[in-house]
Amino acid sequence: MAGREPLPRVNVCERAREWSSLRLDGELSVLEEELLERHLGVCELCADFDDGMRTTADAMRAAPVERPSRRTRIPTRRAAGFSTQRRRTAVVAAAACATISFAQRVLSTPVRRLRRSVSSVRGELVTAEGAREPIDSSALRAAPERALRWLSVAMPLVALAMLFARS
Repeated sequence: MAGREPLPRVNVCERAREWSSLRLDGELSVLEEELLERHLGVCELCADFDDGMRTTADAMRAAPVERPSRRTRIPTRRAAGFSTQRRRTAVVAAAACATISFAQRVLSTPVRRLRRSVSSVRGELVTAEGAREPIDSSALRAAPERALRWLSVAMPLVALAMLFARS
């Protein structure tokens, strides 16, 4: 099997072209160098590629270093589109999200306690006019749960506002 490649030709040629490039910078091991030379001895396309790589690299290394005719300035992040207005918008949106999240936590904690660890609720509310309203766990949960539903709508609206602010 001498002179035959164990891998399909396409894979061997891809590897040989990669190694040709690595060899230019002295990054091949002795084994890789030997395998590359063997392949170049049997594959004319890869041998031509290797010659072209060497010729190009030699020409580039022999060419004098050119200085740019004018200074190149790399823009700062602010100049690249992060204006003060955009930063303010992002800070306000982050504060709104944090506030909504805090409100959700404040509302959900007592509701969670009612659902998980309170076995019964008894009592009544007496209004200033003397009306009596019974209190049970569903009455205690009703208002916070409505508020939590509205807050769950508010968060995506803040996200949508941020998307609009970006354009």
